[in-house]
Amino acid sequence: MQLPILIEREAGNGYRARSGAPLEFCAASATRDEALQNLRTLLGSQLQKGAELVSLEVAWPLPHPISRAFSRNRRSFRARITGLLANQIN
Repeated sequence: MQLPILIEREAGNGYRARSGAPLEFCAASATRDEALQNLRTLLGSQLQKGAELVSLEVAWPLPHPISRAFSRNRRSFRARITGLLANQIN
């Protein structure tokens, strides 16, 4: 599993690696690689204590009113552009 990690340079003191919610951990070290390794260790210790990382797929109700409006506007815009381009060619 891959997690997004934010790596920041600390003012004159190395690097900080942070994960976001729901895995809000932070580890600092002199080098970027050490900060990442320290963060990996923190996450690993949580998993060893019984925590789990899972993914959940959620089905969205179809069709959503916003997606219908977006599709309708996109088709209208595309038709107008196609018409304008056709007029320029002729």
